[in-house]
Amino acid sequence: MKTSGIIVTVLLGALALGLTVWIGRYNAKAEVLIPQTTPTVVADPGPEVSKTGPHPKAVAESTEHDFGTMTLGQESSHKFVVKNEGQADLRMIARKEDASCQCTLGELGDGDSIPPGESREVTLKWKIKAPVQTFRHSAKIRTNDPENRIIEFVVSGKVDQRYTVAPGQTWEVGDLSRTQPTTVKGTIFSTTIEKFAIISSKASNDKIAVTYEPMSAEALTDKEAKSGYDVTATITPGAPIGPYAEKITLITDDIDEHKELVINLQGHLTGPIEFLGPAYHKESNLVTMGEFKADDGKEVTLSLFVRDFDEELQLLGVSPESDRVHFELKKDEKLTGKTRRYQLKVKVLPGPQLDLISSPSLKFELKFNHPEAASVVMRVRMLAI
Repeated sequence: MKTSGIIVTVLLGALALGLTVWIGRYNAKAEVLIPQTTPTVVADPGPEVSKTGPHPKAVAESTEHDFGTMTLGQESSHKFVVKNEGQADLRMIARKEDASCQCTLGELGDGDSIPPGESREVTLKWKIKAPVQTFRHSAKIRTNDPENRIIEFVVSGKVDQRYTVAPGQTWEVGDLSRTQPTTVKGTIFSTTIEKFAIISSKASNDKIAVTYEPMSAEALTDKEAKSGYDVTATITPGAPIGPYAEKITLITDDIDEHKELVINLQGHLTGPIEFLGPAYHKESNLVTMGEFKADDGKEVTLSLFVRDFDEELQLLGVSPESDRVHFELKKDEKLTGKTRRYQLKVKVLPGPQLDLISSPSLKFELKFNHPEAASVVMRVRMLAI
C-alpha cells in the first residue's frame, strides 16, 4: 500500500473512533452523585424530659385572661397559676422568642422547678403599643412534662381612647337666639378610668358659661363607662351675626397629656342684616376674592339687605383695622320700603403678595348702628400674586 493511502486510512479510522465515542457520550445517561450528609438535629429548647420517669404533670388553672378595656400606652399584668400534679419536679423555662411583641413573662427564672403537689405563679406583663380595637397577645413556657411540653398563656381585651366626648369633639349649636340664652349639652366619659374629676373649666368667650355634674349610674351603665360627666354650655345673647365658632376647655385631675379636654362649639347667628353676592359664602360669612395681581389689587361688591330698621344703616368701624383690606357701605336708592338695600364694597389695595388660600383667612368684625346687629363677623380669602 502506498504511504498516502495508509495515512488516509489511519485518519478515517481515528475520525470514526472519535465519532463513536462522541455519539456514545451523547446517548449515555448522566450519573448523579449524591453527597453523603449527616441530618441536622435541632435541639429541644425546653427542659430535658426523663426517659424512664417518674414524670411531672403541669396543670394550669387557666391559660386566658380578659382584661376588659385599656387605653393606648397603658401597661398591666396578670398572674397565672401552674400546679404540679405529677410525681417528679416540674421544671419551666421562659424564652423571649416564645412571647409576642407586646407581652413578656416575669417572675419565672430559667430552670425553676415545682415539687409535686405545689404551685407556682407565672406573671404575664403587657403594654398597649398600637391603636387597635382588640388586643390579643400571648407568651409560652416550656416544661419537662412529656404530655404538656408547651403551655401558652393569652391575654385579650378591648383598646379604647382614654376619654370619649359625645356627641363628638365639635358640638353643633345650630342657630343662636338673639334674645334668649342658647344651650348645648354633651357628655365626657371613660370606659377605662375608674374615676376622674373635672376640677375647672374655661371658655374662649366670656359669654359662655360651663356647668358639669357626674353622670348617673344608669347613664354610665348605658355607655358601658366607668366614670363620666354631663356637660352643659350656655351662650348668652350678644354674639356677632354670622358663623359662630368658640371652644370650651375642661381641666381634669388626670395625667398631664390628658389634663385638658377641648370641645369646639359651632353654630350660626342670623339677624336682620343679610349679605348676597357671587363672592359671598353665607354658611361661613366668607368673601372669596380669588386670584389676582398683588400690584393691581381687587374689589368685590356685596348686596346688603336690612329689614325693619327705620334709620339709615351706618358702618361704624371695622376691627381689626387693616391698611390692606377696606370696607365701604353705600345705600341703594332704588329700593324703598321696610327692606332697604345697600352695597358693601370689599377692597384689597395694591401691595405685597398675599396667600390666604393655603393659610387661614383674614377675620374682621364689622360694627353697625343696628341695635339687633351691632356686629357682624366676616372673613376674607384671596391669593394676591
